[in-house]
Amino acid sequence: MERQMVLNLIHWNLVLGKMLIVLTQLVLLVIPQAISTRYGFAVGANFMGLVCVLMIVYYLIAYHVGKVISKV
Repeated sequence: MERQMVLNLIHWNLVLGKMLIVLTQLVLLVIPQAISTRYGFAVGANFMGLVCVLMIVYYLIAYHVGKVISKV
């Protein structure tokens, strides 16, 4: 009886694990690829301001880290 319960639990863990992998692949790979294929320029244009702000912020961080690394 106990062995059957353990095997049943292992079976459902494997089934749920496979379902989670398929769902993850769908959400993280297929859907973004479909959106960027169809609406790539529109999405890129909408995020242009955010990208510019992030470039400025990362430049400020990278500049000072580079200065510290050069002195070491």
